[in-house]
Amino acid sequence: MSDESTFDPAWRLQLVKYFCAASLTLQGYDWLICLDREIDMIWLRPWRGVKVLYLLSRYIPFVHLGAALYYSVNLLCSPWLTYGYLILQGLLPLESSCQKAAMLVLRTYAIFNCSKKILVFLLAMLAVLVGVAFPTLVAFLRSVQFSQPPTGMINGCYPVSASKIIFVAFIAILLFETIIVALTVYSALRYYTRDSGPMIKVLYRDSLCFFFCIFSITLVNVLVAALLPNDSADLLNRLQASIHSIVSTRIIFHLRQELHADLDMGPMSRANAVTMSLHFAPADGRESYELSR
Repeated sequence: MSDESTFDPAWRLQLVKYFCAASLTLQGYDWLICLDREIDMIWLRPWRGVKVLYLLSRYIPFVHLGAALYYSVNLLCSPWLTYGYLILQGLLPLESSCQKAAMLVLRTYAIFNCSKKILVFLLAMLAVLVGVAFPTLVAFLRSVQFSQPPTGMINGCYPVSASKIIFVAFIAILLFETIIVALTVYSALRYYTRDSGPMIKVLYRDSLCFFFCIFSITLVNVLVAALLPNDSADLLNRLQASIHSIVSTRIIFHLRQELHADLDMGPMSRANAVTMSLHFAPADGRESYELSR
């Protein structure tokens, strides 16, 4: 075996480890700089749906990234560790995708004045997404084959083959996100005016920003998985999880900060923290959607 043939896989896997460590560092840094806002806007508030979504979006990636980093530096290659890691790395991204899809559904539902038709349509699309992604992920995990590393420079088990069926899940996610942004743009063109309130402007701005961030990283991740060898296929998976988490939490912060500014109350302390709700009430008297404060 030539030096080049042994160096290339070792270099690629080392690059994957660097991206994993960098993603965990980015996640931790963002958590630290936002900790004061998290305490004031999340932990001091009652338990509501938005709070649960925030906590899942913020802390599940720490489990995902931490497990990936531990596996990447582990010197042992045992079947139970390898397949346990695969299951964890499959279920956590699926949960993360469902959580972010739920956030997109709620925000789009609010933008459309709590239209029940839109809600039914979005929930049906979400059910299709989960119905496609879950069996696809199971089939992909069953197809992954490992072997001993070609060189002692590589720790752990070495992936040698995997099915390309995982692209079906990626395409389903991209289509779902494209439908969401199309609905957002349609709503903006139909309802948005210069006289729209600050909350509505933040809602539209963050919706489009959120979409372009996650769509871009998902698309690049698909291209990387398609074009690079199997040992580099998950090069951007951890970075994608980190970026999704950061953007999701920023959206919640921006909405609550704008509501805070609209009420002109100034920063809240522990002593005077109160509970507020943002209501999206349609003009025709239909059921309103509440975003807890």
